[in-house]
Amino acid sequence: MIRLLTAALTALSLTTAPGTPTVVHTDAGSVRGEQTGRFLEFRGIPYAAPPVGDLRFAAPAHVHPWAGVRDAREPGSPCLQQEGGRVSGSEDCLYLNVSVPTTPRSGPRPVLVWIHGGGFLTGSGSQYPFTGLATAADAVVVTINYRLGLFGAFPYPELGGEVEFGLQDQQAALRWVRRNIAAFGGDPHDVTVGGESAGAMSTCSQLASPSAAGLFQKAILVSGSCAMRHEPGALAPGSGAVSTWLPLDQMHGPAMTAAANLHCSDLKCLRDKPSGELLAQSGPQFGLLPYGTDVLPIRPLDALRRGLFTHAAVLNGTTHDEHVQITVDGWQSAHLDRDGYNRVLTDTFGERVARRYALAPGQSPLAGLSRLYTDADWICPALTSNQLYAKDKPAFGYVFDDPAAPVADGRPLPPEVTPATTHASNIYYLLDNPALSGAERALSDQLIAYWANFVRTGDPNGTGLPHWPQAGGAQAQRLAPGATGPIDLVASHQCDLWAQ
Repeated sequence: MIRLLTAALTALSLTTAPGTPTVVHTDAGSVRGEQTGRFLEFRGIPYAAPPVGDLRFAAPAHVHPWAGVRDAREPGSPCLQQEGGRVSGSEDCLYLNVSVPTTPRSGPRPVLVWIHGGGFLTGSGSQYPFTGLATAADAVVVTINYRLGLFGAFPYPELGGEVEFGLQDQQAALRWVRRNIAAFGGDPHDVTVGGESAGAMSTCSQLASPSAAGLFQKAILVSGSCAMRHEPGALAPGSGAVSTWLPLDQMHGPAMTAAANLHCSDLKCLRDKPSGELLAQSGPQFGLLPYGTDVLPIRPLDALRRGLFTHAAVLNGTTHDEHVQITVDGWQSAHLDRDGYNRVLTDTFGERVARRYALAPGQSPLAGLSRLYTDADWICPALTSNQLYAKDKPAFGYVFDDPAAPVADGRPLPPEVTPATTHASNIYYLLDNPALSGAERALSDQLIAYWANFVRTGDPNGTGLPHWPQAGGAQAQRLAPGATGPIDLVASHQCDLWAQ
């Protein structure tokens, strides 16, 4: 049976047969999804106008309404990107996907809006099938695309302070949720925004952005935090310190260089260029976010310190070995021995750090560097962020520790750094992953239960789960097969050395 849903509905209770299309009215027009298993799926719904022509390098504009019923059974195009020399996606990419459980419910469901990772250069919302999490939380899940690379953050002086188009896209998607999610059975006043890696940095940015105020009530940050930074040497021998967020005036240079390479001296020229020519200029320098802008007036960490952020319940953590692949990529060719390792630590950080991170018997220099930079760049900054969040609202920190988890980019680690739990690997435990079994499946079920509780209540704790303490001191939750429980991050990850 097909059930027509209107914006006045606050719940879904469906008995449709598998494959039956279902129609929902949005403020721009009707969309037709379909039931797949236990869910209604609506894919490729436009939440903003295509950012092309005069809308390239501009804030997202309202969707043009359509007549009739729009087919929403296939994802929209990912945003234009290239990875490994392969170009994919399109500038016409501002689409989102909505998954709705079909189980009966008497009231509106909580909503999870997920922001994908990919270093602000790659990725799409349709990569995240959160059906298990949606079932456990009895929640509506929304996954989104947003502009990437040069198209998503272009600090060109002619644009003034309006340069962060990807973050503005995310806010436009959240406003779409506020206007339309009731028609899908969701509660527009019970929204959790979350993301992993660049999605976590985006979530931090939205917490710190005045223009995102009121668009969400809870936040999840997976493998990224507002205090995230890379210490000297973290990326390669001799590399300087790097932050995800930089002052706007420090980022004009890459935009001006890109424009010069395209023989452009103004925005009109840049907007007239074929998208492929622009994409060829879109490198890692456009994977950073400027502050001192309309969206981010101040650095996010300073916003936390000054209390100038959305006071939301927060779940924020990392994996046990976030930096291991970066360490291998940057340092393996240096062939450090133990003496060289000690010199690097002493010269870069001083004797105190060198003593704390002295190599254990059998530990390789690569593994030692991975440990140091994971603590300094990832785990301890997450602790700093959580301590600031916890002054106003409940905050919950974690370290995911399962070396059996899949490696996110698929590349095997060299034996001298294993075992290790790599960057963003816990995301696989939150998705429907049939490859997991045994202890990994049990840990996945535990993570999904924790996250589902948080989406519902703002607290991961629940019946049958090991207690998860709130942040505020040095405590976080270690999430490990058969060993989940509180840990002290100062004692286990030297966070007294890396306090900000």
